[in-house]
Amino acid sequence: MESKKIMKEKAILFIYGEGGHRAKMQRLFNYIDEELIVESDVKYISIYENGDILNSISLGYEIPIIRDKYSKVKTIINIFTEPYKIISTLFKIKRKYNVKIILSTGPGISILPIIFFKLFNTKTIHFETDSRFMTKSLSGQILYYLVDKFYVPNKSLLKLYKKSEFSGQL
Repeated sequence: MESKKIMKEKAILFIYGEGGHRAKMQRLFNYIDEELIVESDVKYISIYENGDILNSISLGYEIPIIRDKYSKVKTIINIFTEPYKIISTLFKIKRKYNVKIILSTGPGISILPIIFFKLFNTKTIHFETDSRFMTKSLSGQILYYLVDKFYVPNKSLLKLYKKSEFSGQL
C-alpha cells in the first residue's frame, strides 16, 4: 500500500498586534512585496488581534488578546482562558502550511506562535517597536532570546540588545 504524502503550501507568517504594530507590519510587508523576490508559490498569511488584518494579506487568523493594557483582572482571566484558542489556531496553520519564516512586530501575541514554530525549526525574525528608545518592550525582552534575528528601530537600543541589528524606522 502506497502512502500519499500531502504537500503543504509554503507560507510566510506575519504576526502583529493592533495600532502601531499593525502599521509597522504594513510598511514591512510593502517593502517585502516591492523589493524582495519571493517565490510565487509562497502564501502570505497572518496572525493578528482585534480584527485588524492587513489589506494586502488574503488569509489571516485572528487570535484573542491575552494582555489587557487597561485591566489586570482581564489579563489574569485571559491567561487561563485564551491560550487554548491560540494553540488550536497554531495547529490549524501547521496542518495546512509549511511556514518557512515568521516576521513579527509584536506585541505579546507573537510569543506563543514563535515558541510553537521554533519547535519545527522555522526561521523567526522580530522587529522591536518603534516607540522604544531607552527601554525594552515586554515582548522584546522575551523574543530577543527566542528569535533568529532581532531588529531595533533606534540606534540607542543597540546598547540594550547587544546581538540585535539596526533596521531604522520602517
